[in-house]
Amino acid sequence: MKYLLTPNSNSNSNYTYYGRTKFNVITKTIGLFFKKKLRENFMKDNLSFKTANLEPFVYFPLSVDMERNLLINTPFYTNQIETIRIIAKSLPINYRLIVKENPGQELREWRSSSYYKKILMIPNVTLIHPSIRGRDLVKNASLVISSTGSSALEASFFRTPSIILGDVFYSFLPSVHKITKLEDFPSLIKTALKTKIEMSDLNRFIDITEKTFVEFPAFEFEAEFNSRFYHGLFDVEINEDDLLDFLNKNENIFQDLINTHIEKIQQYYEQKL
Repeated sequence: MKYLLTPNSNSNSNYTYYGRTKFNVITKTIGLFFKKKLRENFMKDNLSFKTANLEPFVYFPLSVDMERNLLINTPFYTNQIETIRIIAKSLPINYRLIVKENPGQELREWRSSSYYKKILMIPNVTLIHPSIRGRDLVKNASLVISSTGSSALEASFFRTPSIILGDVFYSFLPSVHKITKLEDFPSLIKTALKTKIEMSDLNRFIDITEKTFVEFPAFEFEAEFNSRFYHGLFDVEINEDDLLDFLNKNENIFQDLINTHIEKIQQYYEQKL
């Protein structure tokens, strides 16, 4: 009701809202709701819920479409259906490709039923329902192939080798292989399957990570800010006193970032000297 009764002028002044009206927003939201339900019913009836007796298999988790993992990090692999086809053709004869829908795709009302049908028609491919835990598949897979997400990193901790399609911060791990040419997939998969995971490499990675990264509750911070000021509405006026109160209450979070930033600057100058 607040959304309906709040006057908005962004559609007149901001090009990203051009043509947007409250009526359009409501009708589009209702349409997406029913489209999402139809897609969920299709997944329930056609995607697999079984994870037993799948070995040996290679695991490929779908990335959320469209998002930076595909558009920016792996711009040559944005067509995930074609990527799946190439991987499936490149597997050794006794391996199967397991593909799982990303639970985060729910924010995009899932993918169209025709999209899932195309994957289901690819030989030697099993499409898994998003409700199945990806960790269980990573743990039991012989190899994990990921765009640039965290599945390949998680695989290392289960002593499972991986192949990535783009640049990631953990690519220096010996168990993580990067594909550079599509025609190299068959040979790279065979090489990766033979890779052994050394705990010393993981310990080194953890040490470097602890020295390099700083914890910041980004999602919680954004949710708290939106809940207090934004509420999903347009043309929201933020009172300066309220904003200062919010910043003061989160002073510790910002102070950690400031201290870490200063520390990194000092480390940089020490290295130069």
